[in-house]
Amino acid sequence: MLKVTPKVTRLINYIRDIEEGKLQIPTFQRDFVWGKKEKLELFESLKLGYPIGSLLFWKPTDTFFVKEEIGPYRVPARVQNEQYLYILDGFQRLSTLFGCLINPDNTELQRNEVERAKEFAIYYDLMAEEFTFSRSATTDITFIPVNTLIDTYAFLDYGERLRSTLTDRGVGQRTY
Repeated sequence: MLKVTPKVTRLINYIRDIEEGKLQIPTFQRDFVWGKKEKLELFESLKLGYPIGSLLFWKPTDTFFVKEEIGPYRVPARVQNEQYLYILDGFQRLSTLFGCLINPDNTELQRNEVERAKEFAIYYDLMAEEFTFSRSATTDITFIPVNTLIDTYAFLDYGERLRSTLTDRGVGQRTY
């Protein structure tokens, strides 16, 4: 018997669940095919407050083989007797969000760093007010990594670095 249960969950919870192996990708799921354009469009939709679609999960009664990678990260195998769900719809979106939003400095997951840097290191350009994969983003303080946007402490640290940098450049200093 098929049972559909609608549920609203915060994005950060999905990211945690993927990181912990509670959300799995069955091998019968199609491969990840999104390019840079689609990834940037997803973040632009989020910025504009557009809906990005629903997600469909399946609680299996049988065990299927699963894909070992989501984005550039190697995800943990499911733990025996642990509750887990298969991602049936939303794999492209969740892979993009997971690959871009998880902070590589704050996870123990193994990753392909070359792929992460090339395909999942998205920045928000504060000057142009757009998302980008720009190479200069790694050195320009006005480019904020998107994984910083969902991590309160990282965001506060970034804000302090930005303030300090702008003060050192003489920008925004008050004169009395």
